[in-house]
Amino acid sequence: MTLTPLDAAMAALIGLPLIASAMVRAGRGPDEGMGSEAAEWRALALMILPVFLGLIFLGLNTFLPTPLAALPDLDLFVGEATGTAAQAGAVDVTKPFHLPFGAMAATVYGLGFVAWAGRLAHCHLYLHDVAGASQPMQVDGRSVLVTERVLSPFVYARHIVLPQWAFQALDGQALNLIVDHEQAHIRRRDQHRFILLAWIDALFWFNPFVRHQTKRCRLAAELNVDAAVIAAAPKMRKVYAQSLVLVLKHTAGHALHGAPAVLSPRYQGEAKMRMKAIMGLPSPRGKRRLWTTLSALGALVPLTVGQWALAGATAANGVLSVVPVEGEVSARYDIVYDPLGDGPRRHSGIDFKAPLGTPIKAAGSGRVTVARDMGAYGITVVIDHGDGLQTFYAHMNNADVRYGQTVTAGQTIGAVGSTGRSTGPHLHLEVRQNGLKIDPASVIEALATP
Repeated sequence: MTLTPLDAAMAALIGLPLIASAMVRAGRGPDEGMGSEAAEWRALALMILPVFLGLIFLGLNTFLPTPLAALPDLDLFVGEATGTAAQAGAVDVTKPFHLPFGAMAATVYGLGFVAWAGRLAHCHLYLHDVAGASQPMQVDGRSVLVTERVLSPFVYARHIVLPQWAFQALDGQALNLIVDHEQAHIRRRDQHRFILLAWIDALFWFNPFVRHQTKRCRLAAELNVDAAVIAAAPKMRKVYAQSLVLVLKHTAGHALHGAPAVLSPRYQGEAKMRMKAIMGLPSPRGKRRLWTTLSALGALVPLTVGQWALAGATAANGVLSVVPVEGEVSARYDIVYDPLGDGPRRHSGIDFKAPLGTPIKAAGSGRVTVARDMGAYGITVVIDHGDGLQTFYAHMNNADVRYGQTVTAGQTIGAVGSTGRSTGPHLHLEVRQNGLKIDPASVIEALATP
């Protein structure tokens, strides 16, 4: 089975990055405590970097020009095979069906992304509606919006939205600390960072290691905001911790997915870790951060090489993806037959038996290097696909392309005919790699025999 472009693309953009993120996570160790906020973002960047490398590699292999191979001398071949040899190789390729891994992976990924993105969009629309329906109020001279919904305090755009229950459950000092917390998020522009993290979750919904790391990035932000609030009011540690407990208690079961800067836990053990930090108790911190980063970078090197190889496979193995004509394969590559009584000879391509005038399509994208009558071959079109790969279409009734023209895979280049030395309407297809004849079925998967 050949590797299709979509197979290679999915492996380069999903498979290898998934392995890379797992290696980064494993490199940090099971007991790795919270690192600095910058360290957590670096770890996230290392996890998603392979995807961007994959996109770059695929783009380079797709758009970089490749030198055109010199046109080899054409060998004489004749028309369709007849008799026992032809019947032995006959197979109907009118409706080839192939569902590669890449197509299935792309479909599953697309459905998952749509579901996550839809949920995220719904969340932001909900927050927009909540903020729009909230009533303005002053808390110690600071403007906030108040909603009757049972929610955690959150930031929408540059507005602080507080639930009505907070005014009933918290005293003035605790309420001021909550407002201080949300204002710190605004100063840091965390509402934008949290939205970015939410969309990373949607893009990498299939990757548990990336989603785990986005939670750590949010927690690192919350720990820094907590530290800023306590630094401004060091004697209010206990009050601040109690207010956090009340928020968690009142908002249990009402968490919003993807909501920016919400004062509610998203990470296992987050509440306990934040309480310890607020009360000044020691908690495990990330160690060996430099070693972890270097190890992760070292692990990404072979994966990057693998992505480059897969990107190359996309360009090489997936160049010819179209069966050029709808019809019956009447003679396969390398069979021995004697159609015109000239003596036995080996067949250098694949013959398709089809009605006169049946459209002939380019097996892949490339540049036309021959489009003329070639004597025994009749009207012939040759397409150079780069990297020394060429396809030959002979005995055509007419050619609809000209020399030097660029064609795309599946584009009509002419029609089935019986020009040249031919026993009847058919297409003779040859494939050459660096001037050597190869079996077309080895590079056009739909032509491969079961």
